[in-house]
Amino acid sequence: GYADAEQAAKAKVYEMRTYYTLPGRLPNLHARFRDHTMKLFAKHGMENVIYTTPQGVENELVYLLAHDSREAAKASFDAFRQDPEWIAARDASEK
Repeated sequence: GYADAEQAAKAKVYEMRTYYTLPGRLPNLHARFRDHTMKLFAKHGMENVIYTTPQGVENELVYLLAHDSREAAKASFDAFRQDPEWIAARDASEK
């Protein structure tokens, strides 16, 4: 019930991140997240919670991830950053 969901939420660590792009590059960032980043986050134990672009803003992506702990967040990001699939996707989208 509600108490179980509340207890589970308390155990999680939430992390809000913001990306700023160069003018006109936000669609490319959306594509990278849609096609690669979100799947790789999940692969490395991160929970994709929400993604949004503030109304009236053309170069900003804000997103929220959930982790089981601060230690899990660090381990997940360390593994993510070293993943060859991520490195290839990042390099291709930055060209």
